[in-house]
Amino acid sequence: DYQIALANVQEGNLAEAREILRGVVIRDPNTDMAQYANQYIEAITKRLKEESPLRLFAGIQYQYDDNVILKPGDASVAGDITNEADSLTAVTLRAEYTPKLKGPYGLKAQYSIYLTGYYGLSNYDVQSHTISLVPNYNLSQGQLSLLTSFNYTMVDDYKYLKTLTISPAYMHLINDTQFVQASV
Repeated sequence: DYQIALANVQEGNLAEAREILRGVVIRDPNTDMAQYANQYIEAITKRLKEESPLRLFAGIQYQYDDNVILKPGDASVAGDITNEADSLTAVTLRAEYTPKLKGPYGLKAQYSIYLTGYYGLSNYDVQSHTISLVPNYNLSQGQLSLLTSFNYTMVDDYKYLKTLTISPAYMHLINDTQFVQASV
């Protein structure tokens, strides 16, 4: 069973290998083989977690902005803009989904939101949503991809900006540690 589990690891069937190794440990937990199996189980569990198709990220930060409404250095062109200062809390949330696809194809889907809340100047609060889809095709010496992204940003709960980005790219591997990339 131990050898079958190792063959499954080599084939990339990590979940199946882990279950077989658990059976090895249960049969006789005091043997050297069970200890080796436990080490493999820990490594496989860690790798499965790292290779999870769904990843979630969250962040929160405090900022102090001494020029909230971007008063330029030359005040004569600014008109009635003042250099007001305020503190804010910024929150970022991002979810990525990267399914394992068969063959040379790949895909990454992502949604992110960025929120700021000023303590005093709330009419400058920002809410920005971005959804992205990046299909790719892996070649022997590189990768073709197509970034497609849509962003919708609001300031003080009013429509501020909408952007659509479509960017084809090619990445060529020079060697194991270097690559060159071109995109439009």
